[in-house]
Amino acid sequence: MRRISILLCALVCCFVLTGSAVAQVKPEILVKQRQAAMTLQGKYFGQIGPMAQGAVQYDANIVARNAGFLAALSRCPGTDSSRPPGR
Repeated sequence: MRRISILLCALVCCFVLTGSAVAQVKPEILVKQRQAAMTLQGKYFGQIGPMAQGAVQYDANIVARNAGFLAALSRCPGTDSSRPPGR
């Protein structure tokens, strides 16, 4: 009986360990997510930048909208602000 319980415990441990390894996201997907986030950051900063330099007339509605989008992007996985400190 003891032998069966040890075998059962070992099998459960194996399933738990392999399950966590399978659940990891592929690096290619993480790269694509990060590239997409950077593309969107460029799009939203691209409209704010000329306004800050005075090249385009300032529009508070566009700045507020883009700032909201950038705040939402900063909370997405794969952006630098979502990383734990020191990594």
